[in-house]
Amino acid sequence: MSEFTDVEIDAERAAGRDATAEHMIEMNRAAARRATVAAQDERRLRQAAAGRSLSAWFVSAIRSSGETFVKLDDGAPEWLSDAVREAHGDESPDDWCYDRLQSIACRICDGADESWPIADQLTDVYNADLCAWLSGNLYRAEFVDEFMENYGWTTAAGWFAAMRGGQFLQLDAMASVMLGAVVSAHESYVDECEAEELEAHTLPMWLVHGMPAGPL
Repeated sequence: MSEFTDVEIDAERAAGRDATAEHMIEMNRAAARRATVAAQDERRLRQAAAGRSLSAWFVSAIRSSGETFVKLDDGAPEWLSDAVREAHGDESPDDWCYDRLQSIACRICDGADESWPIADQLTDVYNADLCAWLSGNLYRAEFVDEFMENYGWTTAAGWFAAMRGGQFLQLDAMASVMLGAVVSAHESYVDECEAEELEAHTLPMWLVHGMPAGPL
């Protein structure tokens, strides 16, 4: 004869089911905690990159020939790599472009938010430098042509003035690309923070630090 009544057996089974359900709930909670920690770790890694200013992603390197050049550092955010490619226009990767993009990034980090003052500051003064710029890529002659056709250039102003104006237009286009990329990346960052119910930094903080870091 059984030592337990049917009622007691049913109660034991119910208790077992409750214990199993409670165990599953606790397992789900533990999994959720692990997922949260993993997300926080990922955010911390992102913030480690965010701590670098925009200009700091441009670094100097040395070729086997001993020549020094500027490049994007390893681990640069994808949006910045895309912006650098776009800022080159129809040119292949070019030392002059990278050097000027680094200078543009420095000025953005200093708070510049318009392209033409940046271009004005970076346009070469010396004629020899203008000649070196133009000879570096024949594509740049299109900027000179644009300046001559659309910005009131006359032969009396001289060819170097046309070259200087053409270089200004290229730098203005490059700065516009970089500023646009910064703003777009910041907007994406804000959208991500809103989706995660986090507080996003404001645009001035973004301009100062290049990659804003939201709270954990």
